[in-house]
Amino acid sequence: MSALTMWLVAPLLGLVAAAYASVGLGGGTAYLSLLALWDSHPDSLRPVAWTLNCVVSAIGFANYYRRGHFDWRRAWAFLVSGLIGGACGSALPLDVALFQILLTVTLGAVGLRMLTGGKAEPAAELRRAGWIAPLALGGAVGFVSGVIGIGGGIILGPIVIALGWLDTKRTAAMTSIYIFVSSAGALGGHFARGGSLDLDQIAAFGVFVAVGGWVGARWGAGKAKPKTLRRVFGVVALSVAIKLAIGMLWTA
Repeated sequence: MSALTMWLVAPLLGLVAAAYASVGLGGGTAYLSLLALWDSHPDSLRPVAWTLNCVVSAIGFANYYRRGHFDWRRAWAFLVSGLIGGACGSALPLDVALFQILLTVTLGAVGLRMLTGGKAEPAAELRRAGWIAPLALGGAVGFVSGVIGIGGGIILGPIVIALGWLDTKRTAAMTSIYIFVSSAGALGGHFARGGSLDLDQIAAFGVFVAVGGWVGARWGAGKAKPKTLRRVFGVVALSVAIKLAIGMLWTA
């Protein structure tokens, strides 16, 4: 990616961060979908997405925490297993073709969920989750997310809400810190196997996603209606998934 392209893409990533942070997400899937238009290699894409996830999710968590939406007793099992799962998943060597397939399927599924997902009924109390089931779910999502290059909140959040374990606001707070932990674990696994970061890209993108994340999280922790935004980025995710699929078929 040229320097000009990088600085043109950065504001768009900031808008993505604002939208995703409003619902307690880091935006990793959207960063991958946009950056994949210029680069589809996992060794360069995944660490950028993980780093931006850490920036945005930390800001999002701070906003939700300040409003009293975080409960450590109901989140620790997800966080511990997510850290371990993310580190293990990211440390796996991944073939470029397999990465493109996983990314295409993930973006397609996420895009469909964003476009067709209904409004979930909030659950006021944790329902018989204990700690074993959250530990297993957090680890599984963290591992898959580490392999693909996302934070995992976009997978974990809907499952937690559907199971009635947490209400919407507490889920957003939990997924924010979960994304930070799993992305940090994934970065640790990346560095452990000799990986590196493109610091120029991180510097350019980091400023914009930090501002966007702060604006989005502040809005989301208060009054937020992200339905339209989810649909917009659902279209983006599906469009890139289709592009990647066509590209793989064309070169097959």
